[in-house]
Amino acid sequence: MKVARLKSVSRNVATLLAVAALLGACATGPELPPPAAGTGQVVVAMRLIEKAVDDTNVSDEYAVRRERHITGKTLPDMVVVLEGGSGGSATPGDCEITLTSDGFSRRQLLLRAGGTLKVTNQRKDAVSVFGFSREGNEVAVNLEPGASSSVPVPKAGAYEMVTESDNSAYAVLHVVESGAAWIGASDQYAVFRDVKPGTYKAVVYQARAEGWSREVTVIANGREDLKAELKVAKRR
Repeated sequence: MKVARLKSVSRNVATLLAVAALLGACATGPELPPPAAGTGQVVVAMRLIEKAVDDTNVSDEYAVRRERHITGKTLPDMVVVLEGGSGGSATPGDCEITLTSDGFSRRQLLLRAGGTLKVTNQRKDAVSVFGFSREGNEVAVNLEPGASSSVPVPKAGAYEMVTESDNSAYAVLHVVESGAAWIGASDQYAVFRDVKPGTYKAVVYQARAEGWSREVTVIANGREDLKAELKVAKRR
């Protein structure tokens, strides 16, 4: 009887250890120091899922070609915004992009409203670069070959960056009022620290492709880990 009991206890312990190991393996997100008193944290991890080109929400054939993705690689310049949030992840007050013979050097940019956008023209010809938002706001830069220019962007919105003569150049400038916005590669974590308790909307943007969003409730002294699964076009 005692031997049977010992075997049963041993099996139970082994099971608990296996479950603990599995939970540890499934844990996501970096280790963080505790949030400031009365605030919480939000951590967003991104996972890329390949889909057929026809299933990917893109606007034209050029965009499909630019957004094709190879398994195991990462996408740069992913933008994550915690709508309604404040503090924790400092939105940059300036950003820059370069126009080359292959198009813009970046797919997406992030800027706080009132910040400065710097544009450089590395082409051999003069060019005009425009940014248009759905709200009807606009930024414009005229550049001679090799020249750079900086312009303020006072209004929030998602600006589609294009040139007047070359539709192969395309990027999105995300301008936000909130300080709770992040930009980085898809294999990194978007971390928002010291977020006041409340319900927010976490939004992940990728250029000319389907994004992701999720409501999240932050509690004092708590942490919320989110996994954003993003569709990317599959190479044929």
